[in-house]
Amino acid sequence: MLFNVFSALALGVMVRASPAPAPLSDLEALTGRATPLAQVITKCTVPNTVALTFDDGPEEYIYNISRQLIAAGAKGTFFWNGYNYGCIYDEINVKRVKFAYAQGHMVASHTWDHKDLTKLTFDEIHDEFYRVELAFERLLGVKPAFLRPPYGNYNNLVRQVAAQRGQKLVTWDFDSGDSTGSTPAQSDAAYDALIKRHPSNILALNHEVYKNTAEIVLPHAIKELKKAGYKLVTVAECVGLRPYQSITFPKNMMNSVPTLGRLPNGKCARDAASSQSALILSTVQSPSVPAETLREIFMYCMAGNTGDLNPTNDPLALRRVSTTWRDIIDSMPCLWSTITITPSQILPQNVQAIKEWLGRSGTTFFLDISIHAPPDFPNLDLLAAILTEFMPTCRRWKNLTLCVPTELLPMLLSNPDAPLPALESLKLAMDHQPQFTIDSSATCLRSISLLALYP
Repeated sequence: MLFNVFSALALGVMVRASPAPAPLSDLEALTGRATPLAQVITKCTVPNTVALTFDDGPEEYIYNISRQLIAAGAKGTFFWNGYNYGCIYDEINVKRVKFAYAQGHMVASHTWDHKDLTKLTFDEIHDEFYRVELAFERLLGVKPAFLRPPYGNYNNLVRQVAAQRGQKLVTWDFDSGDSTGSTPAQSDAAYDALIKRHPSNILALNHEVYKNTAEIVLPHAIKELKKAGYKLVTVAECVGLRPYQSITFPKNMMNSVPTLGRLPNGKCARDAASSQSALILSTVQSPSVPAETLREIFMYCMAGNTGDLNPTNDPLALRRVSTTWRDIIDSMPCLWSTITITPSQILPQNVQAIKEWLGRSGTTFFLDISIHAPPDFPNLDLLAAILTEFMPTCRRWKNLTLCVPTELLPMLLSNPDAPLPALESLKLAMDHQPQFTIDSSATCLRSISLLALYP
């Protein structure tokens, strides 16, 4: 074949002057359109209810707190960090997490390591959400629907990310003061003054990590609130919403729980992964996983032990090392942000494999996608099925290289249900003039390369 470079106009692809790429810290500028903002819950709405909430755990006092609540016929809400007072994947904390959930309390996110979200970038905020979601799904099988921003601080960017991740933000309308220096007597007095005013409902902030809260303040609060006729419920119950986005079985639970989030140096996974390269480097430097096998393990895990996307893999040779590292690799969406499909990989069994790959890419990382199929590929239905798996990720396509039959291009590039707000680079190879347009005002498109294929 001979390759010729055609201009955009000659091929009928309408590309107007592209806007300058927006900074990743401004999602609204990135998408070029108004972005939904998450609801911020500042108070309960169901009359005569009180939601007692506890931040910063999981911590040792959770057992005492839970026993008191259950004895009073009440349920609490625990906003947990992934790595604050300890690592959520530590065996002792896994037991606390499972205990609280099994008692019927509501569990929710307080971000991974308690950073002020208003000082973070778009990607960093996503990471704070994602790490806790991953931990909850692994340990409990639930995806949280509520998040309390540390210090109660949020801005529109935080609300945008929360909306994208399907979560609502929760603050409070009463602070016991246990984290700001109040003595137990002062906290008790604050509860008494509040109860004397008898508001219709209360959304109370406490902290799970203080002994005085568990042993002095909470018993007094429960007693007085019950005496005043309040019903002590979870945050979800006090606003009439579901506590979780989804509930299923715990995921990726291996025999040794710490391997879920601990690296060989003993650090919590997020601590070592403060930069993506740090975690990759830590992995490849392990004596049991030579650098040259990291990619093979990566492919092996993705393909469900069959090597579907890498026909040269020998699963038997890799099985010895993949078990130890599978969960670490699964927790690194950056590794899954590039995918190349060659003609030999367009197979029925790879439809599910590609879906798994894209699922492991998370929701925050931009994607580099290359799909190569000859113009005369015989099974268009199979190719379309593979392309369909990519469509839910269209908002994260950054660099797109396509060599596919021209009739399939409109579904990818001019589909009204598949916007391309992050697309920066587009490379197309085709055997005849395509019939589609690209609205570059709704993208970040900066370059386009068009190749005409002649037989």
